[in-house]
Formats: sequence, structure tokens, C-alpha cells
Amino acid sequence: IGFLCYMSVPAYQVKAVTPVETAVTPSVTFIVKEENALNVDNNVSTEQMPAQVKPLTILTLSDANTVVLREAVTEASVSKLMLELQKKSASLRSTDSIYLVWDTPGGSVDAGNKLISFMKALPQKVKTVTIFAASMGFHIVESMDERIILDSGTLMSHRATIGGVGGELPGELVVRLNYILGILHKMDEVAARRMHMSTRDYKEMIRDEYWVYGDNAVAANVA
Repeated sequence: IGFLCYMSVPAYQVKAVTPVETAVTPSVTFIVKEENALNVDNNVSTEQMPAQVKPLTILTLSDANTVVLREAVTEASVSKLMLELQKKSASLRSTDSIYLVWDTPGGSVDAGNKLISFMKALPQKVKTVTIFAASMGFHIVESMDERIILDSGTLMSHRATIGGVGGELPGELVVRLNYILGILHKMDEVAARRMHMSTRDYKEMIRDEYWVYGDNAVAANVA
């Protein structure tokens, strides 16, 4: 049926290089604010924290519980990520969590939906840590468990792009397009439900792209 993708324009990518490079070697400690936005401190301990910070949740990412995606969502990148997730899952208890550090411009809808189904089938909860998640990356975030975002993190959603579709018109092309529209509508329903809004309002909001940053993402129920 051709190819279908959610892909942002690369020029708009927002990078936060340092947290990603150190995310799993050996570990990074995050101070998690009540609204789920993160401040990063690589060498923090609870004893060193100011009194007003100590009640906050401390999240430590390490090689044992973290996977990182720093590229587009493709069949190849998703296959590699699934193997990494499977290995992490096998070494963790079912009560543990796996953290997916997310820095992606988006990509293939088919590959992204396969990844969502795979992660939901794992015995552990998969929680996303967003540096930059656009397009299909946005939908994967909204489909998973706890959605954590850096205070400098960015999320973006927009309408899908399609190419390579052909067929008789009227005829099989209409059937194929309706099939694709059905997939996209279900994805939009999931995102809208997580954001506590109607699907109609969500579709209108992303019509000309929807960008949200850090604490604003939390306030908007996107993270």
C-alpha cells in the first residue's frame, strides 16, 4: 500500500547531546519534579541535595534498564531496538521498569506501531524519557506508560505524509486509503485520550503542527 510516515523536518530537530551520550555509561541520575519534567545531575546523591529537593523522585538510568534511540523510526532501527529491549527485559524483574530515551524525528508508521505492540507485550513497563520526539516518535510516547520529558525536551505532532500509493480510482485505491485513514484515526484517538481532549480537537490542534516544550508539555498532558 505504499509507505506512510510521520517525519518532522530535520532542520527543526532540537538536540540535547550530553544527556544522551552519558545516559547508559555508566549512569545518569535525574531529579524528577512533581510534574515529571527532569533536571539532570550526573553525580548527585540524596545527601548532597538541598532539603527542598529530597522529597522528589530520583530516577537513575543505567545500562541495565535503559535503551536509547537517536535516529528515525524505521524497520531497521525498530528491529535493533526490539533486540535490545528483549535483552534488558530478560535480565530484569517484572516489577522493574525499562526506560526508552527518545531522540527521534519520527518515521515509519508501520515500524512504530510494531514497536508499540512489542513494548506493550513485555512484562516490564516501558517508560519514555523524551529529549526530542516528533511525528511518529510523538505517537509512540503517547502510547506507552509514564511519559517523562527533560526540562529542555520537545514533543511535536502533525498530520501524516503518504507516498507510493496507487490503484484504480474509484476502486482499490479508495479501499487502501480508507484502511490507512483508519490506522491514523486510531493513533489520533490514543493521543487525544492521553491529552484529555476530543479526537476532533486534537486533529485540529495538529493541523499546522503542534510543538510543545518541557514543563509546557506536562501542563498540556502530553508528558
